[in-house]
Amino acid sequence: FAMYGWASVVMARWAVEFLKVAPRGVHTRRLRPALCCGLILVFGLYGVVFMWSLLGNMTSLEEQACYTAMNVCVKLAMSMAYSGIRSGAYHEMLVGMLVNQQVPFQRTEVPRENMESFYNDHQETGNLLGKPLLGAAAVV
Repeated sequence: FAMYGWASVVMARWAVEFLKVAPRGVHTRRLRPALCCGLILVFGLYGVVFMWSLLGNMTSLEEQACYTAMNVCVKLAMSMAYSGIRSGAYHEMLVGMLVNQQVPFQRTEVPRENMESFYNDHQETGNLLGKPLLGAAAVV
């Protein structure tokens, strides 16, 4: 239990230090330390179940059921949270890249005459960039 206590103190210090150091605009600035502190609480719950069973207040089957339920729920929740953090960071990066680029977002319609001349230009090869031309037979 002493090692759990020491590890909990170190993890809590990290969470506090992260909040001090991380700039205000960082994605999920508060969620990361909250997950760290939540993990400390979950490990504390594991200790409560262990002690409760050790004192004879639950059977080994009930103890195993508690551990299994907590494992499934905690691991699922943490996986979802970390996936959200990662995908949010990628989304933020992509938006930042697109905002800083001059990308024309407009569709242009290609007249049918141009499509037929395009097909005629590539008729002998029957492919474009090494791939078959889809619908090439229908354009004739």
